[in-house]
Formats: sequence, structure tokens, C-alpha cells
Amino acid sequence: MQAVTIKKRIRPANLKVGVELDRDLFNAGPEPYLAGAPQINAKAGNRVIFMAHWRVDAPLTDGQLVQIAMDGYMDMLEGIKPATYGNQIGTSKKALPGVITVFHWDNEIIIASSQSKGLPLTYTRNQHILELVQQCIQPNDAKSAQAKCGEMSAAQLFVHLYPNTVISTKAIVSVTVQGDEDNPTATTMETLTRNGIKAPCSHPAGNGCDRIIGPGKVIRREVPVGTAPAPYSKSGWTQSDAPQISFVLPSAQVEHA
Repeated sequence: MQAVTIKKRIRPANLKVGVELDRDLFNAGPEPYLAGAPQINAKAGNRVIFMAHWRVDAPLTDGQLVQIAMDGYMDMLEGIKPATYGNQIGTSKKALPGVITVFHWDNEIIIASSQSKGLPLTYTRNQHILELVQQCIQPNDAKSAQAKCGEMSAAQLFVHLYPNTVISTKAIVSVTVQGDEDNPTATTMETLTRNGIKAPCSHPAGNGCDRIIGPGKVIRREVPVGTAPAPYSKSGWTQSDAPQISFVLPSAQVEHA
């Protein structure tokens, strides 16, 4: 299968929290597995992850994080319209990431989608995250959750932005929302409100992001399921420019590194 290339960055005018496709990662095309990475049943191809990074002027409440995640999902839908990248990404159920995750610590937030298409970024790029994935896998069990979760994308972005910071030293609060599971492109704000918070993946075999939540782990805590969205203001926020936080840029070129 020939890789698709998106030559021009198109930024929708009505984004709420600046979530955009990592176009450079998409254009990087297929990549081989890292040595020692789990092997999964996935086809190599263009990888799709949407993301944003902000500095905020004050800590955010759990309810505000829920609303930010929902707004991030709606931003993602803007990115797959025909006027943006819809023709290259596609609009099928498998083409669009299923969830959006928000990480909040200190006065910063990362907003990142799960990954659709291609081999998991965590298994092909050494962002010092592979060891975190091992915590999600039951010892002596070769199975995994494929490391395409929103939590893994957000963790990857944190480490890419701050390669010299141990992620577990930050008191990260995380929340994830999911759109229409049968038809993600038909997701509305009403859909997101009805679905509410998606709990971290947890599997009977012991695989899942629930294994990296708790004091001293990647995520200090999750926003409790059932937390209602609350309004927020972007006054005082400053954003990392999307090209500066592409996963394919060397760490030396990354803003805030």
C-alpha cells in the first residue's frame, strides 16, 4: 500500500482548543518496529494522531478538563472534513481516532487523540515510552492493548516536549472522552455529553492503561467517571504551534524542550 502525503497544512478557522493533525507524522509513512517491541496485528501505513499543547494561566477543574476534551474531539472532526484532510485520512470508522485524552499538570495541558492507522507510534519510535507500555502489559503475557490509546499519545507528547523530565514526577490528571463508536464522524457535542468520560482500558488479562494510574506512576489520577463538563476560559492561554510539536521533529527543535 502506497503512503499518502499531505503537502499543505490547513488550519480550520473555528477550532476550539487548537487540536490538529500531526501532519509530519502522517507524512512520515510506515516505519519498522523497534527491537524488543511487541508485535501486533496491524498494517503499516500513515499514522493519524491529533494533538495540541497549551500553557494555561491557572489550574483547571475536573469539569473544565472534561469540556476541553469534548471540544478537542469536535476540533478533530474539523480536521477530517473534505476542506481539510478528509480526502487523505478518510472518513471510515477505522480512519478516525476514537478518543481524545487530556493531560493536565501544573499550568499546562496536552490534548491528544488515540492513534488510528499504522503501527503503534510507541512501538516504532524511541521516545522512552516503551518501558511505560511494559507496565500496561501483564507480566509473562505477550498480549497488549496495542499502545494506541489516547493516554499513550499524550504520554508520548509529554516526553517529546520534555525529554529531560521524568513523567511520573508530575501530578498528571487525565480524562478521556469517546465519540460515536459506530460512526465517529457523526459525533456531536450531545453524543459526547451522553457518553461522558471513558474509563481507562482494563482487560481481564491485566493489560490496559489502568495499570499506569496512581501515585508514582505515569498518571497521578483520572477524572472520576460521571464528572459533568464545566465552562472554561482560554484567556491567558498560550499555545505551542502545531508544527513545533510534531512527533517527527528532533528533540532539539521542539519548543519548550
